[in-house]
Amino acid sequence: MLDSIDPHAPSRRRFIGVATASLAAASLSRYAFAETSQSITEVAPPGGGDKAAIRDSPIGLAAWMLDHDAASQAMIARVFDGQPEGLSRDDVLDNVTLYWLTNTGVSSARLYWENKLNFFAPKHVAIPVAVSVFPDEIFAAPQSWTEKAYPKLIHYNRLPKGGRFAAWEQPQAFTEEFRVSFRTLR
Repeated sequence: MLDSIDPHAPSRRRFIGVATASLAAASLSRYAFAETSQSITEVAPPGGGDKAAIRDSPIGLAAWMLDHDAASQAMIARVFDGQPEGLSRDDVLDNVTLYWLTNTGVSSARLYWENKLNFFAPKHVAIPVAVSVFPDEIFAAPQSWTEKAYPKLIHYNRLPKGGRFAAWEQPQAFTEEFRVSFRTLR
């Protein structure tokens, strides 16, 4: 699996040629090889023994949600340090509470368990696609890669702020991206 997302593999080399693509390749390598602890944990069967802390303790669930990869942990830490950008402390605690009260911590990992597809190799996408790139996202695809992956790309935009939880952190910007993206399809 890791070989299939190696940005230096022959199938990926033709995309690398500009500075943005080189930065994206480095970001993809970092994500693929260093920051996949959450994905590795979530690939274990749902309900397995490694999910006991998530299932049995709100503290275990909070720890899993707040510290599953370095980038997300840094973004959430800003909240608890009192920085006004993005989410509030109450937003984060409300999210943990929602998962705990609905007992959906383990089932939320099911996507990773059930999906054996290569996330980095979209094929035969025949519908219009819009891509909004947020700077704090785990991986930000450059426009050149996005255009090759999605021949019917109708919108591509790099936003000034937001990240992995963009719809939650920056709801106004996220909503505006939807409106702009699909305005051409009216």
